[in-house]
Amino acid sequence: MGIRLKILLVFGVCFGLMAGVTLYLLRQSVNDSYQTIERRELVAHMGRVLQGLESVQASLGSQTRDWAEWTDLYEYARNPPAHRAWARANLVPQSLESANLSLIVLLDAKGSVLSKVAPSGAVLDMVSAAGKAIPMGHFKSKGRDSRCGLVATTMDLMAVCWARITRSDFSGADVGSVVMGRLLTADRQDKLRAQTGLPFEMQLRSARGLPEGVAYWPDVLAANGVGARGFWTAHDSQRYQLYYALQDILGQDLGQITLTLPRDVHLQGLLLYAQVRSQLVAMLLGTALVLALALDGLLLGRLRRFSAQLVRVRQGSAWDRRIHVHGGDELGLLAAEVNAMMGLIEAQMAGLTTLSMTDTLTGLPNRRAFDERLTLEFARQQRSARALALLVLDVDYFKGYNDRYGHPAGDAALQAVAQVLRQAGARASDLAARTGGEEFSILLPETDAQGAQDMARHIQLLLQAQALRHENSAVAEVVTLSIGIAVAREESAQEFVQRADRALYQAKQQGRNRVCGDDLPKPTGAGTLLL
Repeated sequence: MGIRLKILLVFGVCFGLMAGVTLYLLRQSVNDSYQTIERRELVAHMGRVLQGLESVQASLGSQTRDWAEWTDLYEYARNPPAHRAWARANLVPQSLESANLSLIVLLDAKGSVLSKVAPSGAVLDMVSAAGKAIPMGHFKSKGRDSRCGLVATTMDLMAVCWARITRSDFSGADVGSVVMGRLLTADRQDKLRAQTGLPFEMQLRSARGLPEGVAYWPDVLAANGVGARGFWTAHDSQRYQLYYALQDILGQDLGQITLTLPRDVHLQGLLLYAQVRSQLVAMLLGTALVLALALDGLLLGRLRRFSAQLVRVRQGSAWDRRIHVHGGDELGLLAAEVNAMMGLIEAQMAGLTTLSMTDTLTGLPNRRAFDERLTLEFARQQRSARALALLVLDVDYFKGYNDRYGHPAGDAALQAVAQVLRQAGARASDLAARTGGEEFSILLPETDAQGAQDMARHIQLLLQAQALRHENSAVAEVVTLSIGIAVAREESAQEFVQRADRALYQAKQQGRNRVCGDDLPKPTGAGTLLL
């Protein structure tokens, strides 16, 4: 046996061992990494579905609290015979459609039904998982906050919330509870699927149950109000199937969410492994140097860069970043698929951020958005010494408006005020936000006291033109605003806001429907009344 043959044989044996070890280690690393990514994605997908359900409950809970604090509703629950005319006008099926509800039940302090409003011609009863009617006494509420959950009904799954009926100032004896329900109809489920971008199915529990061979993943989800923190999984080489047990307000299983997802990451991992194995076998006849350089340059180095970029994205939750992998092969396609997936996540996160920064009733930025913008603009003002004005606005006698016209009309009035603020704010740099129940704020960069006062008067005139009748107002026959103004000085942002709040309080003390502020081009303490 010649030296050349021996060298070739030694090289072949060494290369074969190296190739075998490399394939084994690569398979273990790829499998572990992609299984971790796949599991994390599956948990995130199921979490997004549950967040969609909880958003339905949160909206319904807020609406239930508003109704529970309705003074007219309290008076009816306290003395139904004396307020039957009010009930005939407000507790009717048409109220369900306007409030996007499916069921309203009023209970007295003993848990007996005072009134029940269901869709016209429909039989809508809440039942337990065993098919028995849920006792109305379960909905007796003692605290101020509403409680929510899911129930089965004679029609479909339904989100339900209930709260103790009180006056708006929480005074008075316990007169009962209000229960509100919203059916999770096929249309509402389609909207949830569109919001989450996931093809889940939701149905009442059937006798078929779970398929064989499922595995349970415990404690992988955040605590929620629709079920446990774990779910069941089953998979084959092509897809994953997730099963989540929905629980009703009695803690009993009543339904199931089924989510089927393709195993794209797993399949890409298998494809990648097959490609590496084929390349190593094909390159067995090459030289050790060519083999080492080709393997490192074409695959392993790119995988390391791919993994490093994924780690940076994961650690910083920087979904706006993109994976840069040169080449048009399978690894490049995988990078493109990962980039597409991150683009989808980025869009969904942006949508969730927008929802979290927007007031759902008026469409204006909410308190959180206002605070973030205030911090930014105030820091800019302190650096550049440019003018910055803040207007704090409050709807005059808004509680009386709600008591006189009802909460739906009060919501419409707040929406009208929000539209006025949008109309008044012509500059893109101005920010109008709803910062409280009937309180709004406007941040005006590069605006001095005179400009802020002009803006306040303009807003009052625009609102006056709306002519929203307010018979319970002590200052006008229409809805009006009290406005406090502050212009930034050498102070903290908190002191800046407090001065605007004090100016608003001064406007209220001086009789409302006026503009006050210690920075206005008038003597300190003087209010400007809109005539």
